[in-house]
Amino acid sequence: MVSLAQGLPVVLIPEETLIPTMRNDVIHHCRLGVYLPKFTGRKETVLPHIFTQEELMAFFEKVDGYIPHTTRRDDRRMGNEYRMLFRLLYCCGLRNSEGCGIAKDQVDLDNGILTILDSKGNKDRLVYISEDLLLLCRKYFNYLCRALNSEPRWFFPGKNPEIPLRNTSVDRVFNRFWAKTKFSSSCNNKPTVHDLRFTFVTDRINLWVLQGKNTELMMPYLQKYLGHKSIQESYYYYHTSKQLFDAIRSRDKTADIVIPEVADDE
Repeated sequence: MVSLAQGLPVVLIPEETLIPTMRNDVIHHCRLGVYLPKFTGRKETVLPHIFTQEELMAFFEKVDGYIPHTTRRDDRRMGNEYRMLFRLLYCCGLRNSEGCGIAKDQVDLDNGILTILDSKGNKDRLVYISEDLLLLCRKYFNYLCRALNSEPRWFFPGKNPEIPLRNTSVDRVFNRFWAKTKFSSSCNNKPTVHDLRFTFVTDRINLWVLQGKNTELMMPYLQKYLGHKSIQESYYYYHTSKQLFDAIRSRDKTADIVIPEVADDE
């Protein structure tokens, strides 16, 4: 037994040791606290960091409060790009490369649709964005056109507007913002940009549980939204979190009977 950063128990099971029926049972019970990682026994499995709502709020507070050290227009523009990019990565569950490399022509600001081309596994897909996020995207792109005095080719251009923002640059900026939060010093599982995608999946499934929806029926939609080749791959992204236990507790009608509360004098 090992623990996630939030102290929840995780069961590590080497995938290749599971017969098909047992493996399906484990996947079926992922949302109940069993986690099936890609574990071979030859190297350490690095668990993702699932952000709490408090951590997300602290992170975006630092992103929104960013003030560049110089007064150059490009530096100010990059600060505004980071605000939009990190929101898009979390709210849509995008990979870092998908957000950085998206061209303006792939962003439908009228209908709120992102066209992700030639992503992992050479897959294309459509990603729909919410109304409030779409409004932010429109405001951001209007600002970007004013800042560059023209409509750019890339939705997130780099300091050189002719090329897109680089993944490695976003990684470094993410680390700087996270390091400024009050949670960074006490976190024993250092987060990465990709953990925003993990957190999106976890938060989405937990929300379905709270709403009483059938997660088995919803998973194929999530699989397509994320661009995964199988539902099992999407389940790999789902990790236990405090929100999950809150959701289970809110729907559990028998726990008090099966495990009664212990009195103080016992």
